[in-house]
Amino acid sequence: MNPLWKIILRWLAYWSAAAYIAWNAWWLLVQNQLPQSMFYAATGLPCPTTGCTRSLIAFGRGDLATSFRMNPFSLLIFGFAVLTALHLIANRLRAPNRFAIPALYVPAWLGLLGVAEVYQLCFFAP
Repeated sequence: MNPLWKIILRWLAYWSAAAYIAWNAWWLLVQNQLPQSMFYAATGLPCPTTGCTRSLIAFGRGDLATSFRMNPFSLLIFGFAVLTALHLIANRLRAPNRFAIPALYVPAWLGLLGVAEVYQLCFFAP
């Protein structure tokens, strides 16, 4: 990858993280409530992960029916996120100390989130 693109992508990541933190801080401190999804606020469409937190809490309580009803993809998304994080950490610890994931992960993530988004568009009730 061209070094200029690496610099641009790095700064894009920094600005995205700063915008996300500012968005959450504004909702928590000024609005005095939990923040909306940035995706939902920008597009009016549900995010593929809408309901994942409630789904994982229900799963943790042992209520599988409620967990599946909140978002049937939450366990897959969470599990794949953990797997991706483990690969990133493992690759960072090995030489040459790079953050990298297997090439198959990008289409897998896009496919999983794409299917979850189609589900949300069909069954999400705001």
